[in-house]
Amino acid sequence: MELTLNKTELAGALPALGKMVSRTAPVEANRAVEITGFANMLHFRTRNIFEEIEFTMSAEMDEDFPATLVNFEQFRLAVRNCKNKTLKFEYDSGEIFFDDIMMAPVRGHFSPKERIPDQATFTELPADTLSALSLLAPLIDRTNSRRALSGINISGDGFTAANDKELLNIPFQLGTTENITIPFPFTLLATKAFGVSGRFTTWKKDEDTHFALTLGNWTWRAEAVRENYPDWKRVVPERTAATHYVSFRDDSAERLMRYLKSIPDDREHNNAVKLCRFPEVPDNLNLESSNGMLFSVLAEFDPNWGDLNVTVRKELLIHLLTGRILFRIVILLLRILLRKLFPFVVRERFFLRGLQCWHGMRYVLNNNFRI
Repeated sequence: MELTLNKTELAGALPALGKMVSRTAPVEANRAVEITGFANMLHFRTRNIFEEIEFTMSAEMDEDFPATLVNFEQFRLAVRNCKNKTLKFEYDSGEIFFDDIMMAPVRGHFSPKERIPDQATFTELPADTLSALSLLAPLIDRTNSRRALSGINISGDGFTAANDKELLNIPFQLGTTENITIPFPFTLLATKAFGVSGRFTTWKKDEDTHFALTLGNWTWRAEAVRENYPDWKRVVPERTAATHYVSFRDDSAERLMRYLKSIPDDREHNNAVKLCRFPEVPDNLNLESSNGMLFSVLAEFDPNWGDLNVTVRKELLIHLLTGRILFRIVILLLRILLRKLFPFVVRERFFLRGLQCWHGMRYVLNNNFRI
């Protein structure tokens, strides 16, 4: 059987497929990619002990062929070294050829893909799902001993991520009543499937919850986190509780981003940036970094701003400005009893600084807070 494949499409899938491959694993199958062909579709699948990802592309074929493992590094080099826009793919008696380069099958096999039961729950995902995930990524702490906080929570309130200092909720109307925490899909970010709608599927297997997240030609599967996600709504104020705000748009946001990226790191002072307004120039937001770099940008303030000063980390402002047109800075003083919910909180009284943007909400907590 001989097929002609689009080299550009296949080469673009290799970075994400390679994220799952352990190139130094002693077991050959752990260094391999599984290739399957049926129903005029080619399926490429890689996996590790926790998760797997699959890429699918169309191909006209006369017959199906069974799942075959080939060394991923050899497969990657064969695709990369192809000089044409199309790649000739052949399957003959258990052997695979890419542009006349033979790929000897790897011993072993992947466990079969789990069949999704009829009782599974399906949730449609919007086209900007991957963009939302990319905004959550900076908050993820892979070393956190609490697995729930090294992943993200998906519920009817959208996507939520948190660490010891920050909490970000991106409110999507997902139309689901489920509340599930999953490992963060770093591999999906490598697919670059931006602007593609998808589907989130969950089902029960014994006592565990399994899921599949599909975006376009990509499907990522794993097991949900068993640990319950903290009730983050208990530390989030109502939007109507905002007491102050400052907003700016377009060219001002671009100038501000360039300024923030030019500030040298000052870890001793936590890369702090002070935001304030001077009475002499009431239409400007003034910023001063911890190492003395000054900047001013045109902005709009609420009538009660006055001489308020706010200090925020440089990285936080950069994260907020990425892909955003408008953000608001909200200053709130809360008194919340948190000891039962968050055992690491030292004090019951603290300042909560929340930063809101047009498609998400991020909250920055002071050093007394531990989620």
